[in-house]
Amino acid sequence: MQDFCRPQDFQLQAPLRLARGVTFHQYRTGIFSLTPSTPGYVWFTARCVGYDLQDATQCYHTLASTISDLLAAFTNVVVSSRMVPGRRVRFEVVQVRSFDELDALEAGGKGTSDPMASEPPPKFQDEANVYWFSDDWLEDGPYIEDRLALSRSQVALINAVLEGRVARETPILRAARHFNEGLELHDTTTDHPEVATTLLVSALEVACADVGSVESCPCCGQLKYKLSRKVQDLARRHLGEGAAYFVKTDYERRSKYLHAGVLPGAIPDGIRIEPMLDPMSPSGCTRHRGVASPENLIEFTSYVIRAECAAWYAKAVG
Repeated sequence: MQDFCRPQDFQLQAPLRLARGVTFHQYRTGIFSLTPSTPGYVWFTARCVGYDLQDATQCYHTLASTISDLLAAFTNVVVSSRMVPGRRVRFEVVQVRSFDELDALEAGGKGTSDPMASEPPPKFQDEANVYWFSDDWLEDGPYIEDRLALSRSQVALINAVLEGRVARETPILRAARHFNEGLELHDTTTDHPEVATTLLVSALEVACADVGSVESCPCCGQLKYKLSRKVQDLARRHLGEGAAYFVKTDYERRSKYLHAGVLPGAIPDGIRIEPMLDPMSPSGCTRHRGVASPENLIEFTSYVIRAECAAWYAKAVG
């Protein structure tokens, strides 16, 4: 009879979805593995602790969501652990560490729901852990032979998260969540750049949540160190003065959008975009919505998240 008083170690795997027709190189540690699959998917295997398979599956969902957000920030590609509507994922129990053979038999059954990917994880002969050479890139993505690659610091961070050495409520992980959602919204539709910009700026805001302190002056009650200044300083530290000015501008537009309902652009009536006067605009002209598309902000935000992760790694190993 299965002992529900003591948790067991499960090793579960399921596919993650990628918004582009690519996959990852193979990565393997003692805690997790990424296995390349058909374009648009990658198999994620992780060790989970649970009292039964259902409990371990819930643990896997939570971990897969967090790791998906990190993978998106590491590559500028939307990664999702959510299921395609109308289809359920197949979980494979790779290994169960139990207390006796009977426990292993009861807990080790294969999942029977329909797979998202048409085939089980293939047996690739790739060399494990093909590391990307640097975290210091801004445009495009970390591709090696048409597959996405991770740096050594990024694999180490994923490992630390799954081991519990980095809490899932750490600001940089929450920032990655905002980034992945903002990137997904931008890739899905171009109709709402202001919402995508809001999520991306919020990612920067969350990333610096534990940098310094926000205190009020006891005499006048004003903030000694505004959060907007912290966001600018974060961008300045990693990308320079030009990026700090760019982020400052988007931060102000986000605040006006959230608190005053001011859109960052206007939709022209015709196909051609004609210049229009706007006395409330700093330039005197209306900024059209098409100009407000956040491609640059996407690259700046992911760069900052990667840089903060690299800084964590340097501190952890140093």
